[in-house]
Amino acid sequence: SEGEKRRLLLFSVGGGQRMAAALEEAARLEEFSAEQIETSGQQRVVQYRDDILPLLSLAEHFGKRESDSGGRPVPVVVVREGERSYGLVVERILDIVEQELKVQRRAPRAGLQGTAVIGGKVTDLLDITAVVRRFESECEAHAS
Repeated sequence: SEGEKRRLLLFSVGGGQRMAAALEEAARLEEFSAEQIETSGQQRVVQYRDDILPLLSLAEHFGKRESDSGGRPVPVVVVREGERSYGLVVERILDIVEQELKVQRRAPRAGLQGTAVIGGKVTDLLDITAVVRRFESECEAHAS
């Protein structure tokens, strides 16, 4: 609701596009080294807490090139959808802020809830559920 302060995780994606998600949607923030990232089928995965965590590139989801990590650890926002966990690959974790959230524009693009001014800068609001659903439907398409 309006006027309510929200805790928001700020991160950048694919060459500096600023994005945010509600902090409570992020189960954990992790960094994985390039050596930890493996491939299963078409899918990048990491072994994570007795599970295999699929990695989703937010840059690719939004049609951008994922910037080369240059050997640095890859920052990942771990999210849960239902019973399953996913790792959203971001370029950089920027900040955690608490502020009122006024969505200025509803999103024309799948995977976004809209756009808001956060920390004085225009920031796209990530719709994690939509991103994960699209990812799952693409995986099913590859598998069939």
